[in-house]
Amino acid sequence: MFYLVIPFGAIEMSKVGNCLSNFIPRNRNRSEDQHIIVSERTVGDFLIQIGIPENVRGFYYLRTAVMYAVNENYHTNVSGHIYSVLTSEYNTTVSKIERSMRYALSVAFDRGDPSVLNEIFGSAYSSDTGRPRNLDAVYAISNAIKKRLNLV
Repeated sequence: MFYLVIPFGAIEMSKVGNCLSNFIPRNRNRSEDQHIIVSERTVGDFLIQIGIPENVRGFYYLRTAVMYAVNENYHTNVSGHIYSVLTSEYNTTVSKIERSMRYALSVAFDRGDPSVLNEIFGSAYSSDTGRPRNLDAVYAISNAIKKRLNLV
């Protein structure tokens, strides 16, 4: 429960309510928990192994997108759906998500171990940048996690 001591106007109250709503835990049904195959920690540890640091915002976008791709067993029209999930969960725009994910991947390819990156991404590279596109990276990472956990 939250208490506000200082009187606020309607606009300030709506801003405070929006900020506080991010800290309220979401109610989940048991049926949703049964479908979760891989945890945030597993995906996060894998992204750190690749070379994506946690202090980059794209880390969290990639983690959520990879979790969604791993937990959903189909690839048809998932790409558009991943972005809609991310925009609603993080309350941001698709362009900001794409830019953050691109930056996180560029950090990984600049700092990460080339043999590990080649093993995970294989031929998913873009001919322009030498790095995979965002959704190609999400699917390559999700496939690598599935192989590591023997889910394939």
